[in-house]
Amino acid sequence: MSRIRILYDRSEIAEIIGLISYLADKGQRALSELNISLDKTSYDALKFFRTTELKGLMIGDLFLLIDPFLSVREFTSGIEKIPNLEFCYHLLSETVPIDTIEATKENKTILTEYYSSHDYLKKDFLESVSLIIEKTDLVKSYICHLMKDLSKWLHSYNSDHYNDTLNLFYSDLKKALKEQAPLEVAQDLMGKKFKRVSDYKNFIFLPSYFGFHKCIRYFDEDTLIILKWINDTENKSDSDKLSSFVKVLSDKTRLEILEALSVKPYYGIELSEKFHVSRPTISHHLDQLNSMGLVHIERVKNTKYYTMNTISYKKYINDLNNFLIK
Repeated sequence: MSRIRILYDRSEIAEIIGLISYLADKGQRALSELNISLDKTSYDALKFFRTTELKGLMIGDLFLLIDPFLSVREFTSGIEKIPNLEFCYHLLSETVPIDTIEATKENKTILTEYYSSHDYLKKDFLESVSLIIEKTDLVKSYICHLMKDLSKWLHSYNSDHYNDTLNLFYSDLKKALKEQAPLEVAQDLMGKKFKRVSDYKNFIFLPSYFGFHKCIRYFDEDTLIILKWINDTENKSDSDKLSSFVKVLSDKTRLEILEALSVKPYYGIELSEKFHVSRPTISHHLDQLNSMGLVHIERVKNTKYYTMNTISYKKYINDLNNFLIK
């Protein structure tokens, strides 16, 4: 029987991927808030990642090819060495077959036809997927350049809250791994049971102080990687957090969406049809729920499924009771 490997440590690459996703999601406001100055190429890279569904988090799929604990120089060097077809295949989370990617480079209509024949693939992101396939070298250079640029800022970043939060994560993780199997720990961090599991030989837990998703996983048959956003307090007081929680749930539609998600997983279009509202409106409601960690997002191929994060919800309710009832 093969021995299971459990790895966890600070990963500069994971931190930068979280930071990319945060900047791509929040835009100029986040750059100003963190006092980050980027050159034009990095701005162009962020502009591209804003158009993608996971806003840069798909870079983490490359962890299955390259060690996430390498330095930025070593990691970007590894990216440059990946054959372009394999790079596209993994960056697209294996949603488009390699032979389709290869054919698309010669004929763009093949990708459109492939998307049209697979209902689970989101047509909204066809343009960015097409760009990844058509201009793979450019996308590679975007990733490598942006990582190197953000690495300079990250090395100068120093915060007591950052260090305390990181140490607390490691302390809690070590304790959990002593009491539970690594798969159970991974599911607790995600806040849900995984429908798709394998006989994993490697478990890798990566904390990121920056990000806009609470938690995301990358996996193949042998390896399960958890990228966990650890700065969920955002330096808010208890009353601030609870006020935000109550405000998010004060909207009737959001409350009904959360009720639906407590029963079964839904994807955006399903929710739009169920509640008879536009897709942008559903996306706004889901973003609001996600901002409080009340929904869980699981990507299956190119579709995001949402479920209620019952662990987070129960914690808010418990905290609210403790705050109000002395």
